[in-house]
Amino acid sequence: MEFNKISNEAVMRIFRDAVTSSYKTRADISEHTGYSLATVGHVIDELAKAGVIVQTLRSASHSGRRSRYISPNKHYVSAVFSLYENGFNFSLVDVSGNIISSCPGKSDGILYYDMELKKFTS
Repeated sequence: MEFNKISNEAVMRIFRDAVTSSYKTRADISEHTGYSLATVGHVIDELAKAGVIVQTLRSASHSGRRSRYISPNKHYVSAVFSLYENGFNFSLVDVSGNIISSCPGKSDGILYYDMELKKFTS
């Protein structure tokens, strides 16, 4: 993703605002974050190109230019693996940070096991 001279803080604030509540417009995000429409538009375009968010055109029930609703791409997930001294946790997390699925496990100091006692390599 190419954000040019937009600060990481601005990108993260716009991203968080875009994915934490569904069906916002660029204008809503601009108003809520305080960033210009141009800045919000550039960040949203890059996030959409990467597939992190989706944009849906609003119905033409009013005159003028149609707005695009912005929402998180529910099909975009990340795998998060946390390793601890006595075990681990493997989770699938959606773009909004919600845990979709989780698999905790434990360790006997040499091997790691999931909770159904299937062995993993150490």
